[in-house]
Amino acid sequence: MHTGLKGRLAVAPLEDSLDELRTWFTSPLGRTILSAQKKILSRELHNLFGYHLLQLSVLPEARLFAASRINHCFSLSPKSGLSRKKISGISDFHSLPLPDESIDVCVLHHVLDFSENPQQVLKEAARVTIPNGYIVLLGFNPWSLRGLNKQFLQVFSEKAIWHHHNLRVGRIKDWLNFLDFSSAKASYSFFNLPFNNKKYLRNSQLSSRWGWAEKCPLGATYCLVARKDKMCFTPLKPAWEVKPDIVPAAVAKRASNANQNISGSAMILPLRRRKIINRQ
Repeated sequence: MHTGLKGRLAVAPLEDSLDELRTWFTSPLGRTILSAQKKILSRELHNLFGYHLLQLSVLPEARLFAASRINHCFSLSPKSGLSRKKISGISDFHSLPLPDESIDVCVLHHVLDFSENPQQVLKEAARVTIPNGYIVLLGFNPWSLRGLNKQFLQVFSEKAIWHHHNLRVGRIKDWLNFLDFSSAKASYSFFNLPFNNKKYLRNSQLSSRWGWAEKCPLGATYCLVARKDKMCFTPLKPAWEVKPDIVPAAVAKRASNANQNISGSAMILPLRRRKIINRQ
């Protein structure tokens, strides 16, 4: 139970609200929003290539990467008890057990919305993404009909779906730019009233027929695709460390007079013959 207004507005840990979020995405409104997101993901992931794809989602068992051409796609969950056939492991999203620059494409599905520290989650995703790799990020748009509705429901309702961060697209872009990601492009989905009614949702999908609708920043959810612009450098040896092919050798200096011995050493080229003249 939340105590006080501050407690009602707080975002619970993702592992605590995961079950409730999974239940909401099975409702008519949740299924409609998820279907619209999968449509955008299918188009975006189809054009991204690499060796490894990581999915971090509030629905760990959902195969949001079904349209990807990447062979190795896996999903991590912040909570145990899920089917091991659909997830690859359990991890805290604030500290991923993956080496630096090891993932080609990282999909973040509402994990920034429902994480206690969204900046740290995004930082971890950026850390494991290779240079020229991509982050595909999906979240709830606060500047939408659903976002305005959430401002009131988060005060009077204790459901986890209404207690999440209000992360604007511009704010996410600023975070991505700070982490060396460039020019994130945004697409929006679900422009209908957020009524959880199956009949209404089935007969009110007119915006899905308009191609320009995805660019309108009033959709309930957004999808950001950003590329990591960190450059790779190949270390080169300094010029003074390069050894020449021919090196002078130190040999003993010969005496120039038979009656006079000269000791010491001198630098002469190898295979060079010298004539010895004996004077009487």
